[in-house]
Amino acid sequence: MNRRSTEEIDALVKMAHGGDRWAVEKLVILFKPLVCATVARTVFNPEEREDAIQEGAMEIVETIRDFDISRGVYFQIFLKQRLYYRMMKRNRKKDIKTLSLDRPAGEENDSTLGEAIRDERPGAQENLERLEMTTLIQQGIHDLAPGEKRVITERYCTGMGPGAIAKKYGRSVNTIQNQHARAIKKLRKKLKSCGGF
Repeated sequence: MNRRSTEEIDALVKMAHGGDRWAVEKLVILFKPLVCATVARTVFNPEEREDAIQEGAMEIVETIRDFDISRGVYFQIFLKQRLYYRMMKRNRKKDIKTLSLDRPAGEENDSTLGEAIRDERPGAQENLERLEMTTLIQQGIHDLAPGEKRVITERYCTGMGPGAIAKKYGRSVNTIQNQHARAIKKLRKKLKSCGGF
């Protein structure tokens, strides 16, 4: 943003601090694209994005309240960091619900869920193990840092190579390769700790 728009934003923030609701609404509208961009980069479940955007709007209002102009920090930079960390915190709070195959299938019988859904056809055990492995990998990907998660998703879901990923995100090929290597190492560690690898 240019110098003039930064001054206009500071003026709106001062007005909002003074209780001007119009200024608060104007700032929320002005920074909605930033909220949407942050949500798109950090919230991977499309069903949760609308709620995340609402949380982002609330974060704008909270940031206005907490912002101190006298510190010499640009409001938009302060807000961008707050939005990012709010979304990261939001992602960490989400529980990954797991289903145990050792859980009783019902109150009346003593069989477990795994026994109830057992498939006697050849290959059923391998399919079940593959499903469990897939679940572990999904949990591991969920726990990765955002950059590592992006690289793994682009590499294995869309089939992009390191060069294409680097170009898409404006990073060097070395950075992408390092993020890929770290992500794979973390995923292997997760699988090994769960006895899956």
